[in-house]
Amino acid sequence: MIGPASAQTIYNWNVGTGNYTEAVNWTPSETPMFADRVQISNVGNATLAIGETGKADKLIIENDRRMNVTGGNLTAATGIYVGNISSPRNGTLNLSAGTFSTASSYLTL
Repeated sequence: MIGPASAQTIYNWNVGTGNYTEAVNWTPSETPMFADRVQISNVGNATLAIGETGKADKLIIENDRRMNVTGGNLTAATGIYVGNISSPRNGTLNLSAGTFSTASSYLTL
């Protein structure tokens, strides 16, 4: 697994299905920002809808979980990682509308 940078907060998705921008769906209970590591790996699927902006430093989607971008803008400063690097547990990034971007242009599938 990818280690966090110093002073980086790690956010874990904690609901079955919900909206990425709702603080209650994360542990700790805040909406992730650009300096934060975001993990969708324990339960459920996150959705980013029209007009919403999802932020992260690193976004990790693994363990058969899903991130659905259905019209929003998803930005991860240093990268988006789909699937577990160290074992064969897949993740899904579904982009049906909207955009995703990384400052480092780093997308790992």
